[in-house]
Amino acid sequence: MNKFLALLILIYSNLSYSYWLGAEFRYGESAPSFKLSNEENSLTFNPNPINDFTLSMIGPNYSIGIQFVAEKEDDGEFLDSNYSDSKISFYTETYLASLSYTSFEDFYVLSDRDNLNDNKTDDTLSGTKLSLSTLFFLDGSKLHELHGESVLKPVNGYGYYLNLTFEHGEIRAGNNLVPASYENEFPELTGVESLSYDSIDTELGISGLYAWESFYINSFIQVGPTLSSQTIDGDEKITKSMVSPLGETMVGFAYYDSNLQIGVRGKMRIKRNQINGAYIDEEDQVAYGFLTYLF
Repeated sequence: MNKFLALLILIYSNLSYSYWLGAEFRYGESAPSFKLSNEENSLTFNPNPINDFTLSMIGPNYSIGIQFVAEKEDDGEFLDSNYSDSKISFYTETYLASLSYTSFEDFYVLSDRDNLNDNKTDDTLSGTKLSLSTLFFLDGSKLHELHGESVLKPVNGYGYYLNLTFEHGEIRAGNNLVPASYENEFPELTGVESLSYDSIDTELGISGLYAWESFYINSFIQVGPTLSSQTIDGDEKITKSMVSPLGETMVGFAYYDSNLQIGVRGKMRIKRNQINGAYIDEEDQVAYGFLTYLF
């Protein structure tokens, strides 16, 4: 019996991401946006500027993160910008799988805030996004030693990985995707009320870390194509498939010892969709300070 238990422990330890338990606290500013553009014009929808606080619980081969957000300034009674993101991750030393759900509402052209409040005009964007991401290193590099936001035991090195993401997203307009005052600049989007898509993102990436004394700096960059099936709803419903680019990058700097990390990180991600020749770029930018404690 004791030999059987010892064998189970050995197998589990080889599969586990680490032996650690802990928690991570993040505080920063998120800047998600949707940018509409054609050959001559561009228009960006943002939430009212927001601060966010994220609490993540770290287990032997899982983590659970919940984000809380608050507007930095009042944008009036009519508008109620909101953005939330929840994530559950499972991992081994070289493999990571994450399930995340994002929702947002009342993204608008910030320069139009007063006009939207005064006239009670619902020229805003809302929506949701559900995604399953799977990442694995192609060369046997270890997640907890050098990759992005997963570093728990910093080790000098770099590694190549493949990231696959399956995603369902919806972008809905209060009226039309383009506010009436901008319709002349985007005639190809007139009458479009919503966009929904199912996509497969395939990205190749490189992740690296350099550590010295009690500090480290790390970064990753990943790029690739996304294949999506889109449904455009408005005056008429159109379904089509397309291939477009996407990319993500991160850089971080931290102090660390065997149980504690304190540092800062910045991330940016851009994913492109297209409607009738116009582009919709989903851009996520975030900068935050973090504290990680391992028990």
